[in-house]
Formats: sequence, structure tokens, C-alpha cells
Amino acid sequence: MKKIILVFLSLTIIILTGCDNRQYTKNNIEVLPVEAVKIVNKTVNSEVIATGNIYSSHIIKVSTKLMSRIEKLPFSKGDKVKKADLLLSIDANDVKAKIRQANAAISEGEANLIKIKEVLSQAQANFDNISKNYQRMSSLFKKGSIDKKRYDDTETAYKIAASKLDQTKAEETIVRANIEKAKAMKDEANANLKYSEFYSPFEGYVVEKYSDEGNMTSPGMPIMEIQDLDKVFIDLSVSEMDISKVEIGDTVEIFVDALQKNIYGNVNSIIPGGNLRNRTFLVRVVMENKDRKLLHGMFVKAKIITDSQNGLTIPFNSVLESNNDKYIFLIRDDVVKRIKIESVIENSYEILIKNKEVKKGDLVVVNGIQNISEGMKVRVVSHEKVKEYGTL
Repeated sequence: MKKIILVFLSLTIIILTGCDNRQYTKNNIEVLPVEAVKIVNKTVNSEVIATGNIYSSHIIKVSTKLMSRIEKLPFSKGDKVKKADLLLSIDANDVKAKIRQANAAISEGEANLIKIKEVLSQAQANFDNISKNYQRMSSLFKKGSIDKKRYDDTETAYKIAASKLDQTKAEETIVRANIEKAKAMKDEANANLKYSEFYSPFEGYVVEKYSDEGNMTSPGMPIMEIQDLDKVFIDLSVSEMDISKVEIGDTVEIFVDALQKNIYGNVNSIIPGGNLRNRTFLVRVVMENKDRKLLHGMFVKAKIITDSQNGLTIPFNSVLESNNDKYIFLIRDDVVKRIKIESVIENSYEILIKNKEVKKGDLVVVNGIQNISEGMKVRVVSHEKVKEYGTL
């Protein structure tokens, strides 16, 4: 039994000894292992992180204002269309019939107008003659030169001529109104005839097709959808805390998940109205897309570069914060020196700093900073891995 206990104690000592990576100096001073990199001069970007979606610059849903039957729908889903290509044609026989009816009504009205003008001219001439005679007879009657019956006959003739003239003028007004009504009907029918055919306003692709030739269509019902992919909008959602940092013209690095690649653009516009639900603002990037690999609906992640400067740069994980101050640990002659720094520009993985005590090539601790303090003796592990920051 004693032998078993002694063996167990021996194994325990060996295991504990093997797990201890600490080293000690000749004076029994503990030396902690740390990882470090060299401080370098490089350009650091101040970034605003955002996500968003890609949208086609032009999207149209083809529909008609008429209820009719589809005669031609020559393109299928996925087809490329050119500007001015016929996309849709519907049966326009009813519309054409209305145009013929309107033309007939206009012709009839114009013929009636010619006749009524002749009647009106005669009625005007007759009225003018009778009016002169009536004025003359009125004068004679007042002087007592003619009897009352002759005067009454002249007055009656005058009233009949005036009534005939007014009636003819009213008929002319009606004829003219009918002509204008027929012309309006023709204009409406011609407009509807234009709606019977739809031509592509730009070069693009058929991305959706909702109906087929021979089907009935009604006003406003979508028949197909066309997208222009030569240029796309990338709309990014930016937090209200960051939107004030973004300016038109800022460079944007965009990662397209679907393509697994980065593309670069510039902020084209900032939409001032925010989203009240999630407190974000829309930032738009306009991109040329001649190879048409950027597709409507693709998801993107983006970094908007709001500032960029060159200087001494360290990894973000090498900084320790205490009481709103930032510190780093340099290694000089294998001893830790705690240095207070000022951050000039920082992002999620690196910081450009300002401090006269720090110079290019200094070793800064990046792993193990929670376990060290000013004046401690340390050992940089894996010397062959200690490279300039930015070449790791």
C-alpha cells in the first residue's frame, strides 16, 4: 500500500511540473512568458461599420391601363432586353373601334357645322334686313305716318327673325360642342392605344414574368419586371451615433457575401430622414456594374473610411484601459515598461498612437497584458514569430 501512495505522489509532482511554463532567474525572480510584436509606421483608417443591400438603379413593373387580352409577350424570365424593345402588346380592337367612331363623329360634326354656318349666315342677313325695316317702321309709327297693324306686323317679323337667329346660333354651339366631344374621345382612345404597347425604357433583364400570351390583364396588374443592372445602388444602414462622421465622397470598402470579394466605391448621398424603429440612416453608394455580377437583393458588409492618417500603429488588443486612460506595455531589456498613450485614430483591430517615448521597432505586448505590470521580468515566446505589426 505504501508503494502505491509513493508512486501516485511522484506522478502528481511530474504532472504539475510539466504544466508550469514560468521561468525563474538565478535570483529566483519569476519570468512570465508573453507575446509581442514590433510597432510600425502605417496608415490607419477610422471606419464606420455598416450593413446593407444591393438594389438595381432602375426597376419597372410592366402593366397596362386597359383590361384586355395579351397578344404579345415576347421575352421570358432571364432574357436580356434592349432599349425600345417591345415588351408587351395587348388586343386594342375595342380602342381602334372607338377611334373610328370618334373620327366618324368628327367628320359628321364638321359637315353639320358647314351647313349650320350657311343657315346662320342667311339668318343673320335676314335679321339685319328686318331689323332695319323695323327701326324705320318704328320711327314712322311714332310720327303717325303708318297705322298700328302695319307696325305690329313689322314687329312680329322682327321677333321671328331674332328668334331664328338665336336658335341657329344655339345649334351651331351644339354642333361645335359635339365636335369637341368627339375629338376628346379620339384623344382618349389614341392615348389608350399607346397603352396597348409597352417598350423598354432602358437596357436590362427580365427578372420576373407574371403572365403569358392569351391571358387577360386588368389595369395596374403587373405582367413582368425589368431591372437595369449596368448601375446599382448599395444602400447602407448607419447608426445614428455614427452618421455625423460620414460625408459625401468618403471611400467605402464593401464586402459582398455572395461573391466573397471586396469592392470599393464612394458615398454618393446621405438620406437625412432616419428610421425611427432602429435609429439608423441610409447612406447610398452608386456603383458601375458592367459585368453585372452585383445583383439586386445581395447582402453586403461595409467599412466607410471617415479619416485616414499615417503614424505609429499598434494592435487593438495591446491596449489596456484604466480610468479612461489608455496604456501599453513595452519590453525593453526583457523588462516591462508601462506607457500611457494617446489614441489618434482607431478601429476594431488597430490604433494609431501618439507618444514621444514610443518609437518604431519597439516591442509591445499583445498577449498576457492582464498578468504583467511595470518592472516585471518577461520572456518573449516564439522569437521567430515576433514580426512588425501588419506582417503577421
